[in-house]
Amino acid sequence: MNRDDRINRLPLGSLVTGLTFAAVVFVTSPGQANTFGTMYISTDTTLTENHDGDVVITTDNVTLDCGGRSIFGNRPVGIRLENRTNVTVRNCQVSGFVRGFLILNSVRNVLLGNTANHNQFGFALAGASSNHLDGNTANNNEFAGFAPGLSVGNTFSGNTANLNGRNGFEIHLSSNANVFVENTANNNGAAGFGVGSSSNNRFVANTANGNENGFGLSQSNDNVLEDNTAIRNSIAGFSLGESSNNTLAGNRAKNNAVGFYFVSSSFNVVESNNGTPNVDIDAYLSGGAGNVFSDNKFTTTDGI
Repeated sequence: MNRDDRINRLPLGSLVTGLTFAAVVFVTSPGQANTFGTMYISTDTTLTENHDGDVVITTDNVTLDCGGRSIFGNRPVGIRLENRTNVTVRNCQVSGFVRGFLILNSVRNVLLGNTANHNQFGFALAGASSNHLDGNTANNNEFAGFAPGLSVGNTFSGNTANLNGRNGFEIHLSSNANVFVENTANNNGAAGFGVGSSSNNRFVANTANGNENGFGLSQSNDNVLEDNTAIRNSIAGFSLGESSNNTLAGNRAKNNAVGFYFVSSSFNVVESNNGTPNVDIDAYLSGGAGNVFSDNKFTTTDGI
């Protein structure tokens, strides 16, 4: 099954709307070596120069194509979509901001083939729904590569988040019913995919290698993890803490300290996973009740 098939069969959540603001247009001369200041985008725009400053999308139904040009600056947000619908942002390289990209109270937008490196957060979503982030890269950010908070029904497909200071993908604050397909999160400071207080998300065919935890769920219920790979993570390939009613099926955990780690987690279904060999133990269970383990490949276990 290809990535599009996986995405199409996964349900998306409800929409979230927000406040509007006035639109103003300012673009400096393309003849300069760079454009400067705040750039307001209200029509389809292709950049021909690098831009020193931030970019604000002020209108729905427009496309910003950076053409591989750089947007850089020491400001709160690099490219801002606030209360926007049906906007496409592609081929932008954004660095130096608190949030490289911010999708705020916005629905049904597309971010395609962008790079957000060396910010505090690469791609941040807040109150955002039914947006698609496809083929973007967020490396070497101070905190997280991709950070959806209070965001529902978004799709993350084919993105890369490596070498970020905290989590590659940081799913938190009731970010529910999002879909993550064929993303890569390697060598991040905490988790490749860190899920906190968020439910009904689906993780399919993702890779998380060389992090502390490959996939870490905390106080998160009713999520599905299917056909994912976690290798050489220093704590666990798949870690669940105080998380219940999740399904882990067909995942691979190899050469982690612990393959599958469950603490105070109940009524999870763990089936047809390959969890061997790992350094300390393949599968560990402490506390919780009603978990079901079936058809897994584990050589060493404790509590199961």
